Amino acid sequence: MKNLRAPYCFVKLLQHGTFTGAARALNVPLSTLSREIAALERELKHPLLYRSTRQLRPTDVGQNYFERWREIIEQIDFAHASFEESLNQEPSGTLRITTLPGMGDLLGSSLVKEFLPRYPKIKLDLLATERMVDLIQEGFDAAIRAGRLPSSSYRVRKLGETSFQLYGSPSYFETKQAPRNVAQLSAHPAVVFPSSAPDDTWTLVSKNKTERVRIHPIIKINSFEVTRDATVAAYGIGLLPTYIGEPLVTKGSLAPVLRGWGTVATPINLVMPAHSERSPKVSAFVDFVLENRKEVLGL
Repeated sequence: MKNLRAPYCFVKLLQHGTFTGAARALNVPLSTLSREIAALERELKHPLLYRSTRQLRPTDVGQNYFERWREIIEQIDFAHASFEESLNQEPSGTLRITTLPGMGDLLGSSLVKEFLPRYPKIKLDLLATERMVDLIQEGFDAAIRAGRLPSSSYRVRKLGETSFQLYGSPSYFETKQAPRNVAQLSAHPAVVFPSSAPDDTWTLVSKNKTERVRIHPIIKINSFEVTRDATVAAYGIGLLPTYIGEPLVTKGSLAPVLRGWGTVATPINLVMPAHSERSPKVSAFVDFVLENRKEVLGL
């Protein structure tokens, strides 16, 4: 038995009593239904039906086959109906999301203040991490990730772009003169996220210009949160993602340094397993993020 189509058709045929009624219920041509039953009889090497102009009834083999398959087919119908019903229900259940550190603060705050009150039956499980989470293996509904993605079976929606920009604390510049060009950055201690400064150099771009400058890290740490906090605490000049730095500029905790110089823009994507978006809770989340991406993600 290669598939369920033939036994499904046979069970529906006996339940409806006529080829015409079963074909109508299955939404298939009468000829297609006849071919399925004939193919099933050839496969089983036994006739399943007595046919006449007035009567359609199973043979002993057909009745036995019907009894064995009827409960299975009913369970399939029940599962299908339950699934369709769930798609029309109010979004509910635990929504598991993973996102980037720093961006998780904005996203989490927006979800708590606006999304969850709108969908009170949803519970939130939000993980902010720099590691690449295996969404399917670890049971996550969606992820917000930076950078170009390898080819995969995931569903991807581009949300926007971000880049790294230079920032410093206003209190840091109370005693030090702000750099006027890229070369002068080497005179300042640097707060460094390691992957952004290979060989202790920053490669910065501005329009069509690219410059490299050797820096002198005072702190190196593989954490955007600590890089942010150390920059705010006036340890030195930091190179931070704009989704982390710009909200702090608005608050007055950081000031831009050499505005216009930064790294090449990096795409920010919403990534989901292929089946996830059919879930009401995930669909609601996707719509919310797409409609409010600036407030939610700072993009």
